[in-house]
Amino acid sequence: MKDIIYVNQTLINSILAQKDEGLAIGSKYSDQNSESVTKVETEGVNTNAGFSSIIKATVEGNSESSTSNQLTKSASKYLDTVLDDYSLNLLIEKLNLETKTNISQTVEGDFVSITDNFSVIDMSILKNMTDDNSIIELTKLSDDNYVEYEKLNKIPKKSRTAEITTRINTLKKSLPDLSELDRIFKMVNLYAKFYNGALPNTTLFSSNDSIVLANIENLRITPAELTAISKAQRKLNVFGIVSSIKGDLETSVTPDGENIDFSVMSTFFMDVVLGSFNILKKGDRIIKPIAVFYE
Repeated sequence: MKDIIYVNQTLINSILAQKDEGLAIGSKYSDQNSESVTKVETEGVNTNAGFSSIIKATVEGNSESSTSNQLTKSASKYLDTVLDDYSLNLLIEKLNLETKTNISQTVEGDFVSITDNFSVIDMSILKNMTDDNSIIELTKLSDDNYVEYEKLNKIPKKSRTAEITTRINTLKKSLPDLSELDRIFKMVNLYAKFYNGALPNTTLFSSNDSIVLANIENLRITPAELTAISKAQRKLNVFGIVSSIKGDLETSVTPDGENIDFSVMSTFFMDVVLGSFNILKKGDRIIKPIAVFYE
């Protein structure tokens, strides 16, 4: 049983269609006067693909056209999920012999299946968390000495007793210097902005020798859930295509020292951000994911 957290259904359909010379497609038509879906059709069916049987079992139709009586929206959504998950299993089965499992032996264009402990990085969350001084303020409020110091420091100097003045001075010496922490958070925020500009709407899965760039629109879980699994003990399965193998990281947008090479701009920004956090290095495989799941 797969616990699917990401699936690129468009890519799955495209590969299956090219493999099988045709693919079953469900078309749903909604009655404008009701909340139900009244018709499901399948076109261009290749019986070898295995889709006709599952559609027939689900909506009691045939391989050319099928009509269900008042198929509700929830049932329609269930049908979509059944077809999506079935097509993923079908694709994995069909590509079994040509899918590589040793990432170091892959070349660009290879289908790959990796099971590893991936870190999940969502820069949009990091950006939101560091957009202001909330973390610094929270750090202060969680420190009893800070709370006491700020309370005593609000007392007008002319109203302070010698004891209060001594206590303020003692507390001030014990307070940690948060300027370095503030500098780090500002740097993280800047990197997150660069990342969102170079790789918009992208969640990153990272392992020792590969990174996976996943479009957030294909995620089946929320960003909060994604953050929760980032340190999960069980290993994550990534099934996808090796888009490229990283060469030397770009260090300049002016290779000749004078003219800006706009073709390397996006790569340069990605390298600056990911390279600075040691996420990306020479030789890493950059993977276009088909599906990401636990099994």
